[in-house]
Amino acid sequence: MNTTSLVAEFLIIGTLPFLTILFSILATFKIYDTTSLGNLKDFVAIILAGVTIVIYLLGALTHRLIDTISANFLRPIILKTLPRMLSSPARAIDAKTANRDVVLIYQYGSENLIKRYEYTRSLFRIFKATLLTVPFLGTALSIWLYSAVSREAAITSIVIAVMIFIMAIISYINQRTNNILMDNAAISLLKKYSTPKDK
Repeated sequence: MNTTSLVAEFLIIGTLPFLTILFSILATFKIYDTTSLGNLKDFVAIILAGVTIVIYLLGALTHRLIDTISANFLRPIILKTLPRMLSSPARAIDAKTANRDVVLIYQYGSENLIKRYEYTRSLFRIFKATLLTVPFLGTALSIWLYSAVSREAAITSIVIAVMIFIMAIISYINQRTNNILMDNAAISLLKKYSTPKDK
Protein backbone atom coordinates (compact mmCIF):
# COMPACT_ATOMS: atom_id res chain seq x y z
CA MET A 1 0.00 0.00 0.00
CA ASN A 2 1.53 3.32 -1.05
CA THR A 3 2.16 6.11 1.45
CA THR A 4 -0.47 8.46 0.04
CA SER A 5 -3.23 5.86 0.38
CA LEU A 6 -2.11 4.97 3.90
CA VAL A 7 -2.10 8.63 5.01
CA ALA A 8 -5.55 9.16 3.49
CA GLU A 9 -6.87 6.07 5.28
CA PHE A 10 -5.45 7.19 8.62
CA LEU A 11 -7.00 10.65 8.18
CA ILE A 12 -10.41 9.18 7.38
CA ILE A 13 -10.30 6.74 10.28
CA GLY A 14 -8.89 9.36 12.69
CA THR A 15 -11.64 11.90 11.99
CA LEU A 16 -14.29 9.98 13.94
CA PRO A 17 -12.35 9.62 17.22
CA PHE A 18 -11.15 13.22 16.87
CA LEU A 19 -14.73 14.50 16.66
CA THR A 20 -15.69 12.21 19.54
CA ILE A 21 -12.97 13.67 21.75
CA LEU A 22 -13.80 17.22 20.62
CA PHE A 23 -17.50 17.00 21.47
CA SER A 24 -16.71 15.15 24.71
CA ILE A 25 -14.47 18.03 25.78
CA LEU A 26 -17.08 20.62 24.78
CA ALA A 27 -19.78 18.77 26.71
CA THR A 28 -17.59 18.13 29.76
CA PHE A 29 -16.53 21.76 30.13
CA LYS A 30 -19.97 23.06 29.13
CA ILE A 31 -18.70 24.99 26.12
CA TYR A 32 -21.86 25.75 24.18
CA ASP A 33 -21.14 29.16 22.66
CA THR A 34 -18.92 28.68 19.61
CA THR A 35 -19.05 32.30 18.41
CA SER A 36 -15.83 33.04 20.30
CA LEU A 37 -14.01 30.68 17.93
CA GLY A 38 -14.10 33.52 15.39
CA ASN A 39 -11.25 35.14 17.31
CA LEU A 40 -9.01 32.31 16.17
CA LYS A 41 -9.32 33.11 12.46
CA ASP A 42 -5.78 34.54 12.38
CA PHE A 43 -4.45 31.14 13.46
CA VAL A 44 -6.44 28.99 11.04
CA ALA A 45 -3.38 27.64 9.20
CA ILE A 46 -1.62 26.62 12.43
CA ILE A 47 -4.80 25.11 13.87
CA LEU A 48 -5.51 23.12 10.71
CA ALA A 49 -1.96 21.80 10.65
CA GLY A 50 -2.20 20.76 14.30
CA VAL A 51 -5.62 19.18 13.83
CA THR A 52 -4.39 17.24 10.79
CA ILE A 53 -1.45 15.85 12.75
CA VAL A 54 -3.70 14.88 15.68
CA ILE A 55 -6.22 13.21 13.35
CA TYR A 56 -3.42 11.29 11.62
CA LEU A 57 -2.04 10.05 14.95
CA LEU A 58 -5.52 9.12 16.17
CA GLY A 59 -6.09 7.30 12.89
CA ALA A 60 -2.91 5.24 13.32
CA LEU A 61 -3.72 4.44 16.96
CA THR A 62 -7.35 3.64 16.20
CA HIS A 63 -6.27 1.45 13.29
CA ARG A 64 -4.08 -0.65 15.57
CA LEU A 65 -6.60 -0.73 18.44
CA ILE A 66 -9.45 -1.79 16.17
CA ASP A 67 -7.30 -4.54 14.63
CA THR A 68 -6.72 -5.92 18.13
CA ILE A 69 -10.39 -5.70 19.10
CA SER A 70 -11.48 -7.19 15.78
CA ALA A 71 -9.06 -10.11 15.90
CA ASN A 72 -10.03 -11.10 19.43
CA PHE A 73 -13.74 -10.33 19.58
CA LEU A 74 -15.46 -9.01 16.46
CA ARG A 75 -14.09 -11.28 13.73
CA PRO A 76 -15.08 -14.64 15.29
CA ILE A 77 -18.61 -13.36 15.94
CA ILE A 78 -19.12 -11.88 12.48
CA LEU A 79 -17.70 -14.90 10.68
CA LYS A 80 -20.24 -17.16 12.37
CA THR A 81 -22.99 -15.12 10.71
CA LEU A 82 -21.55 -15.33 7.19
CA PRO A 83 -23.43 -17.35 4.56
CA ARG A 84 -22.64 -21.05 4.22
CA MET A 85 -21.59 -20.33 0.66
CA LEU A 86 -18.08 -19.49 1.91
CA SER A 87 -15.89 -22.43 1.13
CA SER A 88 -13.49 -21.98 4.05
CA PRO A 89 -14.40 -19.18 6.46
CA ALA A 90 -12.20 -20.66 9.16
CA ARG A 91 -9.15 -19.84 7.04
CA ALA A 92 -9.68 -16.14 7.74
CA ILE A 93 -9.45 -16.75 11.49
CA ASP A 94 -6.18 -18.63 11.19
CA ALA A 95 -3.63 -15.79 11.36
CA LYS A 96 -0.75 -17.99 10.21
CA THR A 97 -2.60 -19.13 7.09
CA ALA A 98 -3.93 -15.62 6.40
CA ASN A 99 -0.42 -14.12 6.58
CA ARG A 100 0.93 -16.83 4.27
CA ASP A 101 -1.80 -16.07 1.77
CA VAL A 102 -0.98 -12.35 1.86
CA VAL A 103 2.65 -13.13 1.06
CA LEU A 104 1.51 -15.37 -1.80
CA ILE A 105 -0.64 -12.59 -3.27
CA TYR A 106 2.13 -9.99 -3.07
CA GLN A 107 4.77 -12.35 -4.41
CA TYR A 108 2.90 -13.94 -7.32
CA GLY A 109 -0.17 -11.76 -7.85
CA SER A 110 -0.49 -9.36 -10.77
CA GLU A 111 -0.39 -5.59 -10.26
CA ASN A 112 -4.15 -5.40 -10.76
CA LEU A 113 -4.75 -8.14 -8.17
CA ILE A 114 -2.53 -6.42 -5.61
CA LYS A 115 -4.23 -3.06 -6.17
CA ARG A 116 -7.63 -4.70 -5.84
CA TYR A 117 -6.51 -6.51 -2.69
CA GLU A 118 -5.25 -3.29 -1.10
CA TYR A 119 -8.38 -1.36 -2.08
CA THR A 120 -10.77 -3.93 -0.60
CA ARG A 121 -8.73 -4.17 2.60
CA SER A 122 -8.63 -0.38 2.97
CA LEU A 123 -12.39 -0.17 2.44
CA PHE A 124 -12.92 -2.95 4.97
CA ARG A 125 -10.82 -1.19 7.61
CA ILE A 126 -12.78 2.04 7.12
CA PHE A 127 -16.08 0.17 7.55
CA LYS A 128 -14.71 -1.52 10.65
CA ALA A 129 -13.52 1.77 12.15
CA THR A 130 -16.90 3.36 11.46
CA LEU A 131 -18.69 0.43 13.05
CA LEU A 132 -16.71 0.69 16.28
CA THR A 133 -16.43 4.49 16.65
CA VAL A 134 -19.79 5.88 15.48
CA PRO A 135 -21.60 4.86 18.71
CA PHE A 136 -19.13 6.92 20.76
CA LEU A 137 -19.36 9.88 18.39
CA GLY A 138 -23.15 9.75 18.39
CA THR A 139 -23.24 9.70 22.18
CA ALA A 140 -20.79 12.60 22.61
CA LEU A 141 -22.47 14.71 19.92
CA SER A 142 -25.99 14.13 21.26
CA ILE A 143 -24.96 15.09 24.80
CA TRP A 144 -23.44 18.33 23.56
CA LEU A 145 -26.35 19.15 21.23
CA TYR A 146 -28.85 18.54 24.04
CA SER A 147 -27.48 21.50 25.98
CA ALA A 148 -26.06 23.61 23.16
CA VAL A 149 -28.98 23.43 20.73
CA SER A 150 -32.07 21.44 21.69
CA ARG A 151 -33.39 18.04 22.65
CA GLU A 152 -34.70 17.58 19.11
CA ALA A 153 -31.22 18.15 17.69
CA ALA A 154 -29.80 15.59 20.11
CA ILE A 155 -32.43 13.02 19.16
CA THR A 156 -31.78 13.67 15.47
CA SER A 157 -28.06 13.07 15.94
CA ILE A 158 -28.79 9.78 17.72
CA VAL A 159 -31.08 8.63 14.90
CA ILE A 160 -28.45 9.52 12.30
CA ALA A 161 -25.74 7.72 14.31
CA VAL A 162 -27.92 4.60 14.57
CA MET A 163 -28.58 4.65 10.82
CA ILE A 164 -24.86 5.00 10.06
CA PHE A 165 -24.10 2.22 12.55
CA ILE A 166 -26.57 -0.14 10.86
CA MET A 167 -25.17 0.70 7.42
CA ALA A 168 -21.66 0.10 8.77
CA ILE A 169 -22.67 -3.35 10.05
CA ILE A 170 -24.18 -4.29 6.69
CA SER A 171 -21.16 -2.93 4.81
CA TYR A 172 -18.75 -4.69 7.18
CA ILE A 173 -20.39 -8.09 6.74
CA ASN A 174 -20.77 -7.67 2.99
CA GLN A 175 -17.17 -6.54 2.51
CA ARG A 176 -15.89 -9.31 4.77
CA THR A 177 -17.79 -11.86 2.71
CA ASN A 178 -16.48 -10.44 -0.57
CA ASN A 179 -12.92 -10.36 0.78
CA ILE A 180 -13.00 -14.03 1.74
CA LEU A 181 -14.54 -15.07 -1.57
CA MET A 182 -11.94 -13.07 -3.51
CA ASP A 183 -9.11 -14.44 -1.36
CA ASN A 184 -10.27 -18.01 -1.90
CA ALA A 185 -10.42 -17.51 -5.67
CA ALA A 186 -7.09 -15.64 -5.88
CA ILE A 187 -5.17 -18.06 -3.66
CA SER A 188 -6.61 -21.06 -5.50
CA LEU A 189 -5.51 -19.68 -8.88
CA LEU A 190 -2.09 -18.59 -7.65
CA LYS A 191 -1.40 -22.02 -6.18
CA LYS A 192 -2.63 -23.67 -9.36
CA TYR A 193 -0.52 -21.65 -11.78
CA SER A 194 2.62 -21.14 -9.70
CA THR A 195 5.46 -23.43 -10.65
CA PRO A 196 6.55 -26.32 -8.39
CA LYS A 197 9.86 -24.54 -7.86
CA ASP A 198 8.11 -21.41 -6.61
CA LYS A 199 6.03 -23.43 -4.22
